[in-house]
Amino acid sequence: MTVLRKKKMNVENRNFIKGFIGNTNDFSTPISYFSLLISQEENIVSGIVEIKHLVEKSSLKFNVAGTINYPDFDKAYKNIHLKGECNRMVLPNYPSFGNYIEKFNAQLYIHENWTGNGSFSFGFQKATDAKVIFID
Repeated sequence: MTVLRKKKMNVENRNFIKGFIGNTNDFSTPISYFSLLISQEENIVSGIVEIKHLVEKSSLKFNVAGTINYPDFDKAYKNIHLKGECNRMVLPNYPSFGNYIEKFNAQLYIHENWTGNGSFSFGFQKATDAKVIFID
């Protein structure tokens, strides 16, 4: 039997960050809003991502976790990898038809001032080369 242990985050050395990934000028593409708790000492990230479709007026919420990696060539940049899942109903008004797991993946390439580019995917949809904007 395999036992999985969650790594505990140091409470004193963490940052809470909010922002979004996407193009706010194009209403046909989804936008990913995130609230993340980041421990730079331990290089781990966890939080919630909500993907909103402005045209369809629908949203999905994912619990996410990930890692922070620093490229060898420049320590001013960080790569943040996020993965998550959410349980989704086949037909929203008819739960008896069943559920399935929707997967979420994101890559953020950001500068130390928390601006940069990123991409994310969920289900069969992708958003690539999108701006990452952090909200104070």
